[in-house]
Amino acid sequence: MNRILRYLILAALLQCQYVFVDAKTPQWVKQRPVDNQHYIGIGMSLKSDKDYAQTARKKALVELGSEIKITVSSNSLLQRMEQNYHYQEEYISSVHSSVMQTLEGYETETWEDKKEYWVMVKLNKVKYETRQKQKLDQAKMMASLYFERGREAADKGEVGTAIISYFKAVSALRDHIGDDLTHRTAAGTVNYSVDIMTDLQKLYRKTEFKTDKSVCQFEFSKQSLDPLKLQAIFVSNTQEIPIQNLPVRFEFTQGEGVLAPQSTTDYDGFVQCVVSRLTSKRKHQEVTASLDLAALLTGENIDDILLRHFLPGDDLPKTRFIIEMNKPTAIIEIEEIVFGKKENAMIFGNLIKSELNENVFNFTNNRDNADYIVRLKLEFRKGEEKKGSGYSVYLVHADLHLSVISTANKTMIFSDGFLEVRGMLPGSYEQALKDAREKTLEKFKSEILIKLEEVDI
Repeated sequence: MNRILRYLILAALLQCQYVFVDAKTPQWVKQRPVDNQHYIGIGMSLKSDKDYAQTARKKALVELGSEIKITVSSNSLLQRMEQNYHYQEEYISSVHSSVMQTLEGYETETWEDKKEYWVMVKLNKVKYETRQKQKLDQAKMMASLYFERGREAADKGEVGTAIISYFKAVSALRDHIGDDLTHRTAAGTVNYSVDIMTDLQKLYRKTEFKTDKSVCQFEFSKQSLDPLKLQAIFVSNTQEIPIQNLPVRFEFTQGEGVLAPQSTTDYDGFVQCVVSRLTSKRKHQEVTASLDLAALLTGENIDDILLRHFLPGDDLPKTRFIIEMNKPTAIIEIEEIVFGKKENAMIFGNLIKSELNENVFNFTNNRDNADYIVRLKLEFRKGEEKKGSGYSVYLVHADLHLSVISTANKTMIFSDGFLEVRGMLPGSYEQALKDAREKTLEKFKSEILIKLEEVDI
């Protein structure tokens, strides 16, 4: 009797446990609910997994975030950047990521059994849109403060402060570049997706770098006693306002040398750069002075694609200094032999002379005034004719040798060259000669000329 009673009790308990589990399993676990008033996300993780509760919650938030549709307004900054399709995709993806990280006000339900852990998150659509609008309004208000500060600074010719303020306005709107960025202010309606760019472009165009001396004379490998100087001014109507505390960057855009790359304008808008020495012997070199945005926007990542949209590009305020190097004087002796005959016109030899004149020497015809004697020997020889089916390919071989001798002590200070540069073209030896000359000139510039520029002349 006792045994039968125990079986009956056990059977009842098992039935009760089945009814209990079934009664406690919520409907949203069995079937995804349909709710037009909420965004819903459901996630499940096995309890055998590490951090199963966190994993299930993350899955639920990812699903919820995917339900929120991202729309791009026609008055948005993203619409103005329509050529950057990749960035639009990145932006929409980042919005979804941001939704998961910053979601607030959602409801959470959980359910679990021995094997599974379930999470459902629900977010009221009306409340979410209201919060998003509040965040957008706050961003616009913050952008408005920086935007008006930028305009006030621009009116005073305070270019650095104005640029910083405009870029801070951009940063304030970073999370809302797909939204309508029109904003009503006391001064009228502003569309930040257009007006920030327009103001910056005007600012760049009105900023000028002026110099009284754009062409400078330098000695190779010697410090210039006359630094590069410029004045930064802001042109406001007919008034020119000196720009102070503006960072300027100097760099060689042709040639090469050692200089102080960065400096800042003084109270009167002046700035200067000392060129310690030239390391290139090019006859004409160039230093460009430009607004140093990297130094101005120290707190911003100007490589970011959003900020790059507002960079001036070709409108970047800048000026150029032409550097003419005082090079040593030389006389040149050219011997050019083409197919066994001396070339009196020295067509190719004069091309080499032109390269030397551009980069190393000033040539003269007066031997008494020359510091150096340059001897150039060139020879072009016919090679074999390779016959094919209905055509022939001609070969020409070229040799070059260059030496430099000091007229003061008759010492050879440089000697170099190369042999057997091969020109090869069908048609005739003249065609192959043209190819050999082109290859010889390139080899001369890439090998001989570089070595000669390093010689202390």
